[in-house]
Amino acid sequence: QEESEGLSLEDTLASLVTLPQLLKKRKIDLDKREEELSLAERGFAEDTGKVGLYGSAKPSDVLNLSLGGRRVSVLRRTLCYADGSMLASKFSGRWDDTLEKDTDGNFFIDQPAHLFESLIDFFRASANVTPNGPPVKICRYSIPKPSHTIWCDLDFMRMVE
Repeated sequence: QEESEGLSLEDTLASLVTLPQLLKKRKIDLDKREEELSLAERGFAEDTGKVGLYGSAKPSDVLNLSLGGRRVSVLRRTLCYADGSMLASKFSGRWDDTLEKDTDGNFFIDQPAHLFESLIDFFRASANVTPNGPPVKICRYSIPKPSHTIWCDLDFMRMVE
């Protein structure tokens, strides 16, 4: 018989005979890879804090901050008030082990204390706003005239649109 497209009839039959063995081996390899992937997924879920914004941390956790040597305590949910901000991401709970801390174990914030405390106060007040209440103004706190530095910091934390 003539060869069609480079394969003889014997070669084609030999390939067909070995095909079930090849498919069985490939299925075993795929099952093994699928199991490894499932294990990796479970490990990742455990490492990343299970499910949710705060990972294994709770929104009600009290975080101790060091603001230029001044100690301030604040709830995690307060620092995470501005969804999508760098501040919310930083204090979501996922990165607690990697954040800078002072010698007492307080989270270190390298910002002027009076400015950062005003931001925290603004978040606290904003969390308690009611639909019929007056709008919260950050200016009611002792913040000096907005400066380029303040706006750069807010922009850096992705809190300015």
